[in-house]
Amino acid sequence: MAICKVCFKNIPNLSWDSAFLQEPILCSNCLAMMKPSFKKEVLEGLTIYSLYEYNDFIRSLLYQFKGCFDYALKDVFFLPSAFLLSLYFHSYIMLPAPSAKENDKKRGYNHVEEMFSSLSLPMLSIFEKKDSLKQSDCSLKERKEVKKRILCKEVDCSRHYLLVDDVCTTGSTLLAMRDLLQEKGVKHIKAFVMARTKWKKNKAKIDGLRCQ
Repeated sequence: MAICKVCFKNIPNLSWDSAFLQEPILCSNCLAMMKPSFKKEVLEGLTIYSLYEYNDFIRSLLYQFKGCFDYALKDVFFLPSAFLLSLYFHSYIMLPAPSAKENDKKRGYNHVEEMFSSLSLPMLSIFEKKDSLKQSDCSLKERKEVKKRILCKEVDCSRHYLLVDDVCTTGSTLLAMRDLLQEKGVKHIKAFVMARTKWKKNKAKIDGLRCQ
């Protein structure tokens, strides 16, 4: 019998995700606490998809994985829905948001890259931070100027790219990444985040993908 990676309780052998996973990693109670709800919003011309709305349970899991270096949690965010998500974004190459090198070195991994690796889509790390300033510590004005603090390597302009990040608050980082790619001639760009903070009322559920 499998053990839930979050609450450490036994998972019944017959679970909804057993058709796609060799061994389930989340119990139904923990998955319900995460409240998966695949949605999208268009922000300044950029289509942004998200799997969860940022809640206390998601925040706690992310802090344990990112801040407490609990690497065992890397698959809990996407793996229950990874099969469907991989099909939905099958033609895209993931481009993770940049993270400060000293933070990655301290925890031993890049949390965004490891989190999204569950989707089994191609991934390129072409963005790099010029400093270690955290977005959460920035003022609104500083968030809007994040583009000045990001370097972007050369990229094949003919491919379709999916910008990925853990949480979208204002969208400043994603928009900066989009702008840097467009300056290099890239035309096909979308974004996907693990969780979103409360967005406007015009958010829409995507037909054809059910994560509950």
